[in-house]
Amino acid sequence: MSDIRKKILSAGGCALIAVGAVLCTLCYELQRRYDGHASPLMLPPAGRFFHPEKPGMRFAVFGDFRIQTEPFEAVVRAVRSSGADFALCVGDMARKREVRHFCWLAERMKRAAGDLKIFCTPGNNDRESRDPRENGLRAYKGSFGQPGYWFAWGDSLFVSLDTSAERLAAGEVERLEEVLKAERSHFSRLVVFTHVPPVDLRGDGRGECLPDEDVRRLEPLLREYRVSLIVAGHQHAEARWEFAGAPLLVVPTSGQKGEGKDPRYGYWMVEFLPDGGMAAECRRVDSGDGTDTVEYILSSRLNQTGWLFRAGVCLLLIGGGMLFFRGKICGTGKSA
Repeated sequence: MSDIRKKILSAGGCALIAVGAVLCTLCYELQRRYDGHASPLMLPPAGRFFHPEKPGMRFAVFGDFRIQTEPFEAVVRAVRSSGADFALCVGDMARKREVRHFCWLAERMKRAAGDLKIFCTPGNNDRESRDPRENGLRAYKGSFGQPGYWFAWGDSLFVSLDTSAERLAAGEVERLEEVLKAERSHFSRLVVFTHVPPVDLRGDGRGECLPDEDVRRLEPLLREYRVSLIVAGHQHAEARWEFAGAPLLVVPTSGQKGEGKDPRYGYWMVEFLPDGGMAAECRRVDSGDGTDTVEYILSSRLNQTGWLFRAGVCLLLIGGGMLFFRGKICGTGKSA
């Protein structure tokens, strides 16, 4: 009976130590990889000038994929093969509003994009709090930086507008006005990209757009500074309307369920021509649904609590205790 007990304690102790070591190692690796320091960031090019000598460009606009990695990556592959100079992502990227989830999201996006530059603005599903006066973008900012910024590409000025609270963020109109006063006169075109469109002209009563008081503040400012194009998401349906005297393009979904006449995933491809003209085409992508489940669980679920590390340590202690107790039994047997 004593030999059987020794074998059980020996095998069980070694097994528990091995499992505990695996759990602790996994916890360490997840913390190291998705802790916000080792993970690659996708910080915005705030105030940067790209190719100032270039009069024309092609850029894509997509959004609303909410970590559906399969359709998102299909859209990004299509954008890369189209020869776009860069892409704008108009938000609704995340499922969990936690730092490590955004770290994984940024890493996955950079992996899919390769050398394609993607400039992001947050959506309502990327925000912890819907109160525009609160800092509800802590997790987003950890990997994607400030939500409101501007950059220049060629002879065009691009300005991100934070509507992640489903309305204009506090002080956003004042910030936009400061940028336009200082920079608009240096560029021939002005592009505003945001998540929530200023209007919803589908006529179905849903009104998935900015509230009227925000529209009344925003429209005269964009008219005064001659906005050339506005792009947005949020409605999960392709649309081409007009606002403040300029085209308004609403992107189809890149992962979430589509709600337009064509439910397939897609993106807008916009081309600014050297002669000042503009061409825009909504392109569709055939893809299945789905997220890389294993990677999502490892990066955004297992490492969100301390139970993984605590479980590993407990198993190591229990396994070590079993081996220690076995040694005591062996010692007692020899002395006898």
